Amino acid sequence: MDRLQVEGSDRLARHEANGLYVIYWRRGEIFYKTKGSPESVAPSDRGVEPRRPEDETNLQGPERDNQFEGVFYRWNGKHREFLQHTPRGWLLTGISTDVIDEHMAVFKWQLIGLGVIVIAFGVAVGWIMATRAMKPIVAMSSTATKIAAGDLSQRIDETSTKNELGQLAHVLNDTFGRLDSSFEQQVRFTADASHEMRTPLAVILAKSELALVRERTPEKYQETIKTCYDSAQHMSSLIESLLELARVDSGEFKVQREQGNIGLEVSTCVDMLRPLAEKRGITVESDIQGIEMEFDAQRIRQVVINLLSNAVKYNHEQGKIFVRVRKENNEAVISVQDTGPGIKPDDLKNIFNRFYRVDKSRNSKQGSTGLGLAISQAIVQAHEGRLEAESDFGAGTTFRMRLPLK
Repeated sequence: MDRLQVEGSDRLARHEANGLYVIYWRRGEIFYKTKGSPESVAPSDRGVEPRRPEDETNLQGPERDNQFEGVFYRWNGKHREFLQHTPRGWLLTGISTDVIDEHMAVFKWQLIGLGVIVIAFGVAVGWIMATRAMKPIVAMSSTATKIAAGDLSQRIDETSTKNELGQLAHVLNDTFGRLDSSFEQQVRFTADASHEMRTPLAVILAKSELALVRERTPEKYQETIKTCYDSAQHMSSLIESLLELARVDSGEFKVQREQGNIGLEVSTCVDMLRPLAEKRGITVESDIQGIEMEFDAQRIRQVVINLLSNAVKYNHEQGKIFVRVRKENNEAVISVQDTGPGIKPDDLKNIFNRFYRVDKSRNSKQGSTGLGLAISQAIVQAHEGRLEAESDFGAGTTFRMRLPLK
């Protein structure tokens, strides 16, 4: 046999293995029949349904089968068969539905297996993705729990939240930071306030106890009463300052703006503090421009008096103070400059903190509580302005209050 015959035989053998069979009739007799062919099969069996473009007719016998050429199909029990009419006979090709059912059963189980694999893979991938998505939330919850327990130093690791939760983690860390700072400031504030209150109380108790130990002269009693009075005055000033800051922290601090001339208010404050400056030989020079605007006169006067008092307290003997009021870029700028020793850069950035004092020993002797600048800053901020400070250490300090014109 040549190569084509060999390939044809091999191909036919493969088809037979898959349940396909072929029968060829020639002159009414079976000329060729493959293995696996059913016994009850003939081209003249009833039930053959012809299919041709010109006509569709049910064949009744071999006489009509041989009248035209065409391809027909039929069901022969569990066999699906196709018939081809040729000039010399019939060619039948068929396949058992049992083979098809077996293939479909195998295909069904393959589909079921594939479905199970897809579902298992989807569940595994979903679990991994859900775990990764929940990990930052679990970390946030753990951090919040530790903070609620009192450890305010805890922060969320933002490097592990690169998705949309990263922004939330950043906001929460910022909130935790401000909360930590607020608690720390509150603790420090309470400790400093207690310390400030303890000193004058200790003085009053010591002086009173000393006066009661034995009888004193009127002069000694008068000295004791004067010391107790000064200490009480210091405590009263401290309590007023604390109440003022408490209103700031609670949001109850308000300013009552009214139309007025801020330059005139600053001039009034300068005239009020000038005798105190002249007592120390300090010269006060002013360059004040009258500016009409809306402001709380009482509060602004409080700020200016505090800045002028500091300029007098912390100035050299025979020093100078320069007070200016001018308009700059739609702002009223009030500056107070002194020729005192100045402030070191490390101290300058903390001077607006509560109870912060550059020279603690000197300030305590002068009756300073370290709250004046903090209150002044709160007043200026309530006016939507800024209180700035700059200092040339050894040459003097300048405070500038900038208020927007409305």
